[in-house]
Amino acid sequence: FTTSLKRPFRLDLSLSKHDPDYYTAIYSSNNPKFEHLFATLRGSKELYFTPSERSLLTYELLTRAHSDDHDEDLSQAPPIGQPKINTVVALREGVRRPGIDRLIAKKAYESYFPLHEPLRDDVRDIDDEELNDREKLTKHWATMRQCFKFQPLSLIRSYMGEKIAFYFALTGFYNQMLIPPAIVGLIIFIYGAASVFTDTPTSDICGSYGQSTYMCPRCDLSCPFWKLNESCVYSKVFISNNIFLVNK
Repeated sequence: FTTSLKRPFRLDLSLSKHDPDYYTAIYSSNNPKFEHLFATLRGSKELYFTPSERSLLTYELLTRAHSDDHDEDLSQAPPIGQPKINTVVALREGVRRPGIDRLIAKKAYESYFPLHEPLRDDVRDIDDEELNDREKLTKHWATMRQCFKFQPLSLIRSYMGEKIAFYFALTGFYNQMLIPPAIVGLIIFIYGAASVFTDTPTSDICGSYGQSTYMCPRCDLSCPFWKLNESCVYSKVFISNNIFLVNK
């Protein structure tokens, strides 16, 4: 029964990537233990690393790549083994430092960020096998037409990484947990709307009793007396702001 209820909200099974079993080892095709594994993956770059892993590897390369200023190379650099503790002073005095962050500090570059995969204008009529991960996410996730579908978490993880996928998984779980209290609140609202005309306090306020009952002024000097039936609208609106809806 539960499976039948979830069927309209499930995505196409082709969007759920089947992750193989992972084993931690040094990335080297010369290791005889893993030679047959590299042989099966050779020629398919998509199976080596996911897009998020390739972005991470590119970042690691940029942070470790050496880039020295020619003018600083001519100056007297401190001997190796005596690194500068103050990073700002080290930059000014010409200490060799690797990484893209040094180039950012030297204003050689403004910033750096990973590039996305290409995205075509209209991917609705294109078969999923011809789409890259970004286009699949655009077609099946980043659109209001799929707002009632479950999220393709494996595809999000492959393209954006584990941290972002975990965030969307937590958001989806949070929204699902809001469904029961939302249903209870809707039932209470419908009950209040249906009983507004038979509610005794509301009938008294809006009827002849409220017409003949005067209330004390709201302030000391300039406020006049007012009739109870002037709050008739507010008593009816109370159905959407009552204690049950607030406490749910």
